[in-house]
Amino acid sequence: MASGLLAWWISGYSLTRVDVWGMDSLFQFTMVSALFTFFAVGGVANSINIIDGFNGLAGTASTLAFVGYALIAWQWGDAPLASVALVLAACALRFFWVNWPLGKIFLGDGGSYFIGFSLAWVAVLLIEHNQGVSAFAALLVCVHPVTEALLSIFRRMIKKMNPGHPDRLHFHSLVKQRYVRRWFANTTTNVRNSITGLLVGSMTLTAIALASLVHSSVWLSATIFAGLSLGYVAIYARMVRYKWCSPIQFLLFRPTGHYIRRVV
Repeated sequence: MASGLLAWWISGYSLTRVDVWGMDSLFQFTMVSALFTFFAVGGVANSINIIDGFNGLAGTASTLAFVGYALIAWQWGDAPLASVALVLAACALRFFWVNWPLGKIFLGDGGSYFIGFSLAWVAVLLIEHNQGVSAFAALLVCVHPVTEALLSIFRRMIKKMNPGHPDRLHFHSLVKQRYVRRWFANTTTNVRNSITGLLVGSMTLTAIALASLVHSSVWLSATIFAGLSLGYVAIYARMVRYKWCSPIQFLLFRPTGHYIRRVV
């Protein structure tokens, strides 16, 4: 959040709209706009830190997300921002090849927060530079880390834990436990780690493909964001409950905490 404050102070940019009826008028006040921007930047930065659990996961997701922002910026003729996004994508990709598959180097908190901040600030500039780009399209590109962060906070609150407390019930952790460990039973833990990272990180491909098509429509980008988020929760619920159920039911049904505790 302090990085968001510094970026706003240096550049003068902050989010002046979120494409939500009744809220955009509030964002014309500098204090409201700036405070929301600090919060959003901090949230995205933390979400990348949360998904940084396996070799190649954060590297794949962030590389694809930067490419997604570059595609949207390029379609709107914003060549400077597209170039910056591609440079950041190249940096993340270079890290990926050292991190995956052998884990010779790791992002750590400093690396994951920096990449998360960079993604968030590119999104801010994309929205502010190009008034025709939906704010939900920028959010859609990062639907995986953002949904994982919100779901993690919700899960820990249900378990009456500190929202910042770590656990082993992240989406990527469950994918490895439920599927990768069974599909690749004869491989080493490190190989399964790397397969999981690449598999889960590649989910961002769907998000950037859709965002590049619907970025000018608030309703379409918001609907697709909601759909992908609910789909994410539905798959998570399937891994936790061992059966399919409505993601809304999973989120609202109070005994959810019982199912989550049972997995540990």
